[in-house]
Amino acid sequence: MCGSRLRTVKIFVTGATGDVGALVVRELLEQGHEVIVLTRRPAENEVNPAAQRVSCEWLRDDLFRQLKDCDVVVHNSV
Repeated sequence: MCGSRLRTVKIFVTGATGDVGALVVRELLEQGHEVIVLTRRPAENEVNPAAQRVSCEWLRDDLFRQLKDCDVVVHNSV
């Protein structure tokens, strides 16, 4: 597998505005993955502009709709 490219996946990331989360998002985007980030403030520019931003409440149905089509969840928030 060395040197071969893995398939592109759709990845949902929480905590993308933190130090670790921002690095994770940048690396995933550089690898060509589709990245969706959960944020409480989607209009702010704290998130890499190449990532899709969504805003939703943790315990509501809209969160589960966002996760439905994702291949991976990376949970960085506290």
